Amino acid sequence: MGSNERDGYSVFARILETMGHRILHVPSIAALCAFALTACGGASPAGTTFGDGSSGQVGDSGEPTPNTDDGTNEDDDSGMADGSEDTGEETGQQSADCSFGQQISGGGTAAGFTTLDISIGSDQYKVQTNPWGGATQTITAGGGKVFSIDSITHPPGGNDWDVHTFPSVYKGTAYGGEPTTGSGLPIAVSDISSVCTGMRTNAIGNSYSGNATYDVYFTHDQNYAGGPPDTYLMVWYVAKSLNPINSPGEGWDCAANPPTFIGACSGAGDVMINGQRFYRFRGPNGNAEVISYVPDSAMHEWEFDLNDFIQDAISVGAVTPGMYLQSIQGGLEVADGGNGLMIEDFYANVE
Repeated sequence: MGSNERDGYSVFARILETMGHRILHVPSIAALCAFALTACGGASPAGTTFGDGSSGQVGDSGEPTPNTDDGTNEDDDSGMADGSEDTGEETGQQSADCSFGQQISGGGTAAGFTTLDISIGSDQYKVQTNPWGGATQTITAGGGKVFSIDSITHPPGGNDWDVHTFPSVYKGTAYGGEPTTGSGLPIAVSDISSVCTGMRTNAIGNSYSGNATYDVYFTHDQNYAGGPPDTYLMVWYVAKSLNPINSPGEGWDCAANPPTFIGACSGAGDVMINGQRFYRFRGPNGNAEVISYVPDSAMHEWEFDLNDFIQDAISVGAVTPGMYLQSIQGGLEVADGGNGLMIEDFYANVE
């Protein structure tokens, strides 16, 4: 994909009209210099050039992706930043549909853009393959895991950070439509009491550029049949060589540091949720807002209450109680490499 100069920013961002994906913004070196936001130059450990020490990705379903290039952020032992607040509490024993290890059935193998039906426990989910921009891939859903990328070929040219696919598992209605049954969605944000969820991935050990992330859709209208939502909320587990969408003036003072050092990259603050520190990134994706939460340590697996993030997003004005939760997705935004990547386990239950 090419880039366009807009308001001093190099925007590698486009909304995939045919397959639910939103793309990240990457500020350019020249733009950063013009804005005097940070020192210019620097390359990521994976060789990606970060004009201001960052690059951008998309969140789903066509969205951008996050930060580290080699998973080294899981070794970050830094503690809670000054001024951070803890909005989550450790949860107790989960019910049967709120735990890893539920039976996964259905699925199949497919190439191109399509969806595959699977069941996790007693609930229906869909796996959307979601390649774009000339990428070709083969996805297998089921067979002891949620899905895997069996093979992927990226199109030539473009930037190192251009995301070419966002395969994901979802409950509700995703960008391409095709709602799951019995999801309890849509639901008014004001009516949510909890959203127990968890995801497990092998992304940390895979040498690729991209992320592993949740992509959660919110709309103002209860009726939604696909396309871009009004707000994307992303919870990243792993970030390699990419950083999330943000806004002009928000920060981006990473300079030559790799994106592992998230605290230096975002001016949107941080929050402690369930014992884990996350850095907020906020920015536009077309007419929609994107709020991304990136951990200071990469996560192989994590179980949590998504409502803790929703309430934090409400507190900073990215989501409102009058909006509707339309879908919960967990997947992999991939810019380079990616063969063998998996979402090994996943569940989401809205109450």
